[in-house]
Amino acid sequence: MKNPFRLPRVLQTAVLICTAANALGQGGLTPAGPPAPGMKTLTQIEPRTPIQSLPGDAINQYIISQPGSYYLTDSIAGVSGKTCIYISAPHVTIDLNGFELAGTGGGGSAGAITGPSPSCAVSNGWIHDWPSGGIVFFGAHCRIENVLAENCKGGILVGDESVVSDCVASQNGDVGIQVGFHSIVAHCAANGNGSGIYLHLASVASDCTASDCGGTGFTMNNFCSAINCASTGNTTGFNPAYSTVVNCSACLNSGNGFILIDSCLIQNCTIALNGSAGMGHGIYTDGTGNRIDGNHIFGNMGYGLQIEANGNFVFRNTLAENGANISVTGTNLVGPIITTAADLATAGPWANFAP
Repeated sequence: MKNPFRLPRVLQTAVLICTAANALGQGGLTPAGPPAPGMKTLTQIEPRTPIQSLPGDAINQYIISQPGSYYLTDSIAGVSGKTCIYISAPHVTIDLNGFELAGTGGGGSAGAITGPSPSCAVSNGWIHDWPSGGIVFFGAHCRIENVLAENCKGGILVGDESVVSDCVASQNGDVGIQVGFHSIVAHCAANGNGSGIYLHLASVASDCTASDCGGTGFTMNNFCSAINCASTGNTTGFNPAYSTVVNCSACLNSGNGFILIDSCLIQNCTIALNGSAGMGHGIYTDGTGNRIDGNHIFGNMGYGLQIEANGNFVFRNTLAENGANISVTGTNLVGPIITTAADLATAGPWANFAP
């Protein structure tokens, strides 16, 4: 009787050949080299340096002496008489990581973050109660963003070719935000400081506010620009020299809305309700070469516009409900002043309107 489970002879031979082939050697068992790392190092996971791991000295809590990226692991409480973070190296980036640098208040020379080096950046934190200053960088090419600086001697002060953006400077004794030559201040608020925002040569402020400061809201020192800014509740709204102010507002300042030095362009601004402390004017100048064009000037305690010098240009402004609308002495180029509706037909494109 045949075995139904017996393989045919040809198939038995094929199985034996395959089994023999699998029994042959498969190569050496010695590894070609050591195993490669399978995990990242701590430096690769977090390439930055924690500031709290750095050394200090008799006058500084922490010193950054090498270029690189640094961060806070927690808030830092100040020590009386010491600067919190001193930067002696260029090309340093600090991430405050949402934490605070809390000063000791009172007098003294201690500041939160300072140093002479260029190309430094600070972001993302709260700095307060430092008797010398919040952030004070003397070097150029610095960047400050998303920082709240309050109750310091000065809020945020940086050197030339720097950028300060999305910051708040509040209740600082001196200036809220100050930048050096060729710098930018954007999307910032300066509130309740000794003065608001100070621009040095050829700098720009855009989309910023200065409010309730004891001095001037925006000080503009030669060839600067302010665009879409508001100055409210200060002593003086804007104090420009050889500068441009466009699409801004100066309202409810206790003195003058604008004090112009020389050769300024003031255009498309709203200048209203200034002079609450006495006889402040909307725009005042005893300088020359200023162009005052297309502004809406109303409700100021003194003159809407007072000019006490020669060589200025006044066109297309509207003035209403001021203590007196306009006073111009000296030799200036002033568009016709239209005071009644009957004059509209002959007004011309350069006329000022002061009903």
